[in-house]
Amino acid sequence: MKKTKRVLWLLNHTTLRECEVPLLLDYDLEVFVPKKFPQNSDNRSASVSFDYDNTLSIPKAELEVLNQFDFYTSEFTLEIREIINKHFEICICAYMFPMFDNIARYFEGKILLRAFGLTDPESSYFDFANWITLPGFNRRIANVSERFWFAAGYSHISELEPIQFKSRALYLPLGLPKFVRENANTWGGGEKRVLFVCPDINTYDENKQAYLKFKEYFGHLPHIICGAQTIPVDDPNVVGRLSTEDYKEVYRTSAVMFYHSEIPTHIYYHPIEAISYGMPVIYMQKSMLGVFAGKKEIGACDTFSEAVNKVEKVLADNVDFSTKVKECNKPFLRFFSEDFVKATWDDNFRPLLNTQVNRIQSSSKVAILPIDKSHKTNTTTLALHKVIKTFGENGILGHLSSANSPLMLAETQKSGRLFHWKDMDHEQQSVAQRLSGYSKYGTVEVYNIPSDNRSDFMDCELWFIVGSKFKKPVASIKPFIMIISDNIQFSDAQELANYERVILQDMFNRAEGVFVLNESSVMQIKQNFNLSKGKLKVINSQWIGDFGQPKRIKIDAQQIRKILGVYGCE
Repeated sequence: MKKTKRVLWLLNHTTLRECEVPLLLDYDLEVFVPKKFPQNSDNRSASVSFDYDNTLSIPKAELEVLNQFDFYTSEFTLEIREIINKHFEICICAYMFPMFDNIARYFEGKILLRAFGLTDPESSYFDFANWITLPGFNRRIANVSERFWFAAGYSHISELEPIQFKSRALYLPLGLPKFVRENANTWGGGEKRVLFVCPDINTYDENKQAYLKFKEYFGHLPHIICGAQTIPVDDPNVVGRLSTEDYKEVYRTSAVMFYHSEIPTHIYYHPIEAISYGMPVIYMQKSMLGVFAGKKEIGACDTFSEAVNKVEKVLADNVDFSTKVKECNKPFLRFFSEDFVKATWDDNFRPLLNTQVNRIQSSSKVAILPIDKSHKTNTTTLALHKVIKTFGENGILGHLSSANSPLMLAETQKSGRLFHWKDMDHEQQSVAQRLSGYSKYGTVEVYNIPSDNRSDFMDCELWFIVGSKFKKPVASIKPFIMIISDNIQFSDAQELANYERVILQDMFNRAEGVFVLNESSVMQIKQNFNLSKGKLKVINSQWIGDFGQPKRIKIDAQQIRKILGVYGCE
């Protein structure tokens, strides 16, 4: 029986979704699209669609978890990671952070970074990501290099990238959505005005400058300015977001469009739409339209003054000139045509579906590290170590060198290491993060690491940190799970208690998961701390013996096994 293949399509751009998701469905793929995205000006062209949920054969309860999750800004919980790695083989991801970085960290399938060019031609996708993300991005990309592709919407933009992305370039052009294709060649003109598209004029300085330059050169001509405006613009010619029908009418009736961009690495949809409608488009030679042309065509301009002259020719009913502009612009549509897009995807994307990729093998070692020397912490540490050993995993038991526990010492001599918590400053942590590829933001200057005088447990894939009596927070140089073995005890002195809360909140923020052994601990943590949804869980457990000094604790093995599975340690 053929295995169902699914795509995690992590974008919300309306026009892109309407042309790309149907293409994926044609390859017999099931597709999930996100239902939540940041409500800001960067996503003015975004929307939500439930239309493709019925393509998915995953359990409804797990689909609902995905639908309620914000992939763009939220920390990936253990539950989310389990679901996406269990059900999806491919992720096509927008260049948005921290989402793309989280996918590089946590998704185990094929990763396609969807790229449509940056508005800064001097910048590269890789360099900007390396700058904006936490330390270690270079290492994280190296870790997924055999199953990562730089999925460029335009063939030439990958040439600007360093080897990490350029060597993984995959040309996947984008098409025009159905509603644009259905209105092809419906332009008739009639309104002697210039159409200019400039959204969010009072939101982004770049757009403001484009607007002011347009007004400077074209303000004396009849014009209409479209584009959603988050902040109103005091200009009767700025009409803002239009209804679908009004939008079509503007494209059918405006005499000419001026496309102002001089960026060769990025293009907006609207000049391509206008050309599809049949409208004359006057553009700058340095734009991506100039790249498509390969030479200076009749509609191209080197200066704004030249553009004004050409726009005025169209407005003056110079039919011969307008016709030549339209004819020279038509070849641009080839790069967005259904036939071209489908053929290119067949050549470049279809083979990828059957490409076998091997996930870089994780270390099977798991460290179990007590944070303090209390009886309950030691008892829980031993129980956790015992459970992990039953799965045949290489559980490394850490024994605090100052702890006084004969049983712990005996177990440590079999499969463990003596260690102590030592300080690591912020700069040292950054260096370690760049080397390990793992990092999370912390709020303090000095951290603790488990020093064993050999590898400091860096040879382990995952750390279980047991206990709650932290003197300093543990550094984020390896993923760690917190196991709170008892109700948290704060110091009597208010100042010290406040410091303890700061440390614990910092730990909770950076932990991959926080597990407690009873519901009372859940209530206590929720009352005193803020944790992201889904991070705090109860491990089914049972203390055996006197509660104050229990002899041992029984821990639900299957819950621990599930955690290990998420990290590839199973």
